[in-house]
Amino acid sequence: MRASLLLVITLAVLVGLAVAVFVRQSGLLNPPAPVVKAEPQQGPLVLVASRTFFKGDVFFPPDLALRPLRVDEVKDYEANRAQYLPPSIQAAYLRYAAGDIPADRPLKLSDLDAMRKPEPLAERLPPGTKAINLGIDVNMAEGGQIAVGDWVDVYVTSVVGRSDKGDSAIRTALLAKAALVVSKRNSLWPVYAPLAKDEPVYHTLAVNPFRAAMLEYAQTVGKLSLVTVSKDEQTRLKQQRDELKEPADVVSLSFPDAKSEAHQRELARLQAYQQGSLVIGNSELMDIFALEPLPVPVMMPPARTVEVFTGVSRSGEQKFAPAMTPVSQERPQYTFQPLPDKPKADDDKAAKPRPSPVVSPIGPKSAPAAPKKL
Repeated sequence: MRASLLLVITLAVLVGLAVAVFVRQSGLLNPPAPVVKAEPQQGPLVLVASRTFFKGDVFFPPDLALRPLRVDEVKDYEANRAQYLPPSIQAAYLRYAAGDIPADRPLKLSDLDAMRKPEPLAERLPPGTKAINLGIDVNMAEGGQIAVGDWVDVYVTSVVGRSDKGDSAIRTALLAKAALVVSKRNSLWPVYAPLAKDEPVYHTLAVNPFRAAMLEYAQTVGKLSLVTVSKDEQTRLKQQRDELKEPADVVSLSFPDAKSEAHQRELARLQAYQQGSLVIGNSELMDIFALEPLPVPVMMPPARTVEVFTGVSRSGEQKFAPAMTPVSQERPQYTFQPLPDKPKADDDKAAKPRPSPVVSPIGPKSAPAAPKKL
């Protein structure tokens, strides 16, 4: 073998060894493992209020949330760990707030009132009253702002007409005075949540049994509305409620003067209803709307005419008034109908004009045209 060939082989081996050493040292065939960043360790979860709470509010699941403990809260958490509520939404569900609680603050046992159920409905009723639940349109109930414990007046608006005539008029009258709101939204728990769109707001009122029956009947022939009374009147009503002793004393809430005709009349109707001798109907609505009884039309029989003849010639005639009792036709009645539904936007042009409203017996708030006589 020639020396030149040996030299070439030797050089090739040396170059190969050098390349192998270079590749190994540079790590081209063994890339480094990816660097994993260590995530910062989160603190323990704590239960917080997702909104501001005021004393007496009740916790519901949408009002609660879980979040990690923040750095500035660690020191207090380590020192008072037993005072913190467990990290569970159910730990505060249906519990009353013992005081004002800002949003996003960890909840402690001291933030909650003692465990208790809401006051039963029967214990909320003043003596001599009954509970009646009314579904009122939000626009007819002060925009849904009436709260439990408020006192309200209840009005009824109906289309009043006559059975013997085709015309009618819308009338509004005071149906029940000084009704106490004992619960709202079909719940004994205080609920703070947005009102459902196009749904009635349910209010449970405490009124005397006669007015409860009137409210029940009025729902079928008209639309009810609630009006909150003034602060001074609310104070008077609360004081009178605390002084009620006998069930019949409940009349004084609506008619404070016990010697007045209105008080005595209400007491008589209440007693008659409780004894079963008074049935609620249109006659009671006539009194509410201050409608006079309609007269009974009388039909007299026509006079009788007798022809007088002298011999065979007719000499005249003689009329005689009837001796029989006059015949009476059926007495016309007042009719009460619910308000027509509001027309949709597409039907506004085709909608018929509605009768002008008349307020009775309290009187119109402004000075409209004179109401049509029914």
